[in-house]
Amino acid sequence: MRRLISLAGVGLVCAVMLWAQGAPAPSAEDQVRRVVQDWLDAESRGDRAALERIIADDFVGAGFGGGVLSKRDIVPHEDAGPRMGPSTAKEMTVRFYGDTAVLIGKAEGKGTEGPGGFRFFIVEQKRGDTWQMVACNLTR
Repeated sequence: MRRLISLAGVGLVCAVMLWAQGAPAPSAEDQVRRVVQDWLDAESRGDRAALERIIADDFVGAGFGGGVLSKRDIVPHEDAGPRMGPSTAKEMTVRFYGDTAVLIGKAEGKGTEGPGGFRFFIVEQKRGDTWQMVACNLTR
């Protein structure tokens, strides 16, 4: 009986340890892909707080018209609503250069600048424990 209780105790400890570990951490590629989709989702909701977190303070980019964009151009003013409808990132290719990732892909969905959506070239950098968008180029 003692042996059975000891085995049950060991089994319980192992089960608790496995449960505490949870699911494996997402890969760096999954993380940077998630940032792009989080950006698209935040744009479709007009989620200022999420965009403040996703877009780096020193962000620089080029919009559809070719003009240079800063973080202030991307994060909407408090009274602004969503600028585009829900969309999904597709056809993403990711390359890593140390703690910097370069992503090329396509956004498709409602309000993504016409049929076929738009293409993006995004640079993300790992800062602390999170990835942030530091640069982008958007084309129709």
